[in-house]
Amino acid sequence: MTALSAPHSRPARVVVALTGLLVAGPVLAAADWGGLGHAGQPLAAGAEPAAAYLSADRVLLAAGRTAEDGRARLYAWTRQSGDWSPLAGGAALDATEGRDTRAAAVATDGQGHAAVVYAGFEGGAWRLYGRWFDGANFLPLNGGQPVDRGLPGNAFASSAAFLDAGTLALALTQFDGRRTALFVRTFDGAGWADENGGAALDDPAGGWTESPVLAAAPDGTAAVAFVQGGTLGIVRLAAGRWSRLPAPGVPAHTAGASAPAAGFLPDGRLVVAVLRETGEGVSRVFASTWDGTAWREANGGAPVDDSASGVAGLALARDGAQAVQIAYVALDAEGGTTVRAVRLEGVAVSSVNGGAALEAPGAGPVTAVALAVAPGGEGTAGLLAMASGSGGVYVRERTEAPRAAAPAAGPAERPAGVRVVGGVLHAGRGESTRVQVGLDRGQRVRVDITTLTGSLVRVLADGPAAGSLDLAWDGRNEDGLLVAPGAYRLVTRGETLRSARLLVVVR
Repeated sequence: MTALSAPHSRPARVVVALTGLLVAGPVLAAADWGGLGHAGQPLAAGAEPAAAYLSADRVLLAAGRTAEDGRARLYAWTRQSGDWSPLAGGAALDATEGRDTRAAAVATDGQGHAAVVYAGFEGGAWRLYGRWFDGANFLPLNGGQPVDRGLPGNAFASSAAFLDAGTLALALTQFDGRRTALFVRTFDGAGWADENGGAALDDPAGGWTESPVLAAAPDGTAAVAFVQGGTLGIVRLAAGRWSRLPAPGVPAHTAGASAPAAGFLPDGRLVVAVLRETGEGVSRVFASTWDGTAWREANGGAPVDDSASGVAGLALARDGAQAVQIAYVALDAEGGTTVRAVRLEGVAVSSVNGGAALEAPGAGPVTAVALAVAPGGEGTAGLLAMASGSGGVYVRERTEAPRAAAPAAGPAERPAGVRVVGGVLHAGRGESTRVQVGLDRGQRVRVDITTLTGSLVRVLADGPAAGSLDLAWDGRNEDGLLVAPGAYRLVTRGETLRSARLLVVVR
């Protein structure tokens, strides 16, 4: 989801966590998966994992498990140049009395921080809550209050991603009084806002919507794949506007859709995979690529998996500059599961690991999956983590030096923008961070310094402006006091401009 940096000299890693839903992720190496990690032992988790890389060698994994009080709780682990260790002192992230937790989503900003959004049951309904990880500690998003749209009905999050280094996007479904509808919300460091003017992004005349999966591209475009009334739907964000894409064609002798996954290739092509029920009464994996004008069906429109008894979940990840990798949980005739992967380049399909099983032997059925990717170019290595029905998350690791790759496309040109000079500020030494705001037309502009969780620190500008603004911040708050060392956000909002940049204060 987060854009990957250019290739570097040291090995990078990828994480996939497996437990019934596999979610979309960015880049995997073409090399096969290696052996089991963590000494072959499981992490103490077992439900709905989600993961994201904080840096090239550090990953964050969040997953649910039943706590000692019998409630479903959310926990987090990290891995950096060694084994896994629990975060938050091993305590639950959702430490609120009377609340069960499920459906975590994790997104990283590419600068060592991450957001964890989850659904918590309280007051008779599921609401969305968030935690911000600053590299060491978890802090509540939105002051610990729900981050959903505030409607009285149940809310669930299936996916989160950063549209740029400072804007977190969250795809969610929430009951609007008539049906469960699709919404996208964004957090720019100062507060939450509704995309699309607060209107639902799915078909208002359609049925209930579920399983939204959000994918973001390096150029700022994004897409959400979802299932509405058993039909696959896709909406895309381009040039600041959301619009519906035509759905891929429905193969003959298939019905329904479930568990979509989506990802962008560096050239802007969108790849979507989905489960469809075949004439044999089992679910199979079908994949399509949007080339900007039409969908191209993979494998001649036939399933890309090789399961005779059906598939329970899937994941999709970029695999080099021109291909994606799709992992899936295959069912067998005895009710067991097998995890396999295929590589899709154009419309051609080839197996990964020679079609061999990837799950941990003897660990029990795989019940859900998640995928994370390290920054570091087109040849990243990886980690596959599998949550089994017998309890615990097993990890499978591989390492590989990055291979040469074509440079990824940079951000799209914009008529308005923000430039920062001196993003690392030595407070108290007479230094200032210079902020230059370019505007394409006259408009009202507000520029704030906030904490990473959105608390206001200083207002640099708030009023009508035209042309450009030259501002400075000396590391002091509204009361004229020096702020504590750490990371802060520069949040700029106008009619045609929205930006969030990271600033660091040192002493």
